[in-house]
Amino acid sequence: MKLNAREAARFCEVPDLRYKALLIYGEDSTEVTRRRKEALMAIIGDDGDHGVTQLDVGEARRKPEVIADAMRARGFFGGEPVVIIEVLRRKAFSS
Repeated sequence: MKLNAREAARFCEVPDLRYKALLIYGEDSTEVTRRRKEALMAIIGDDGDHGVTQLDVGEARRKPEVIADAMRARGFFGGEPVVIIEVLRRKAFSS
C-alpha cells in the first residue's frame, strides 16, 4: 500500500499495527527522521526503546535473514518487535 503525504502523516501518528513493515522515504532526511520517530513513539509509546532493533543496512543487504530473525525476536519486556533499517541518501552537490 502506498500512501500520499496526508495519509502517510496520519499513519505515522496512529500506525495500523496490522502492517508489519513501514518504509518512510523522501528527499528531506530531517522530515524522514521526524516521521520515523513519530511512528516509533506511536507504536512503542514512552516505554523507551525496548524491543527496538536497529540493523546496519550493509549487513541487511548481505544477509537478509537478519531482518526476519529480528522480526521474530521476542524481547524480555514483551510486545511486538520493531526493526529499523535506516538508509540516508545524501544529495550530491555539484560545483
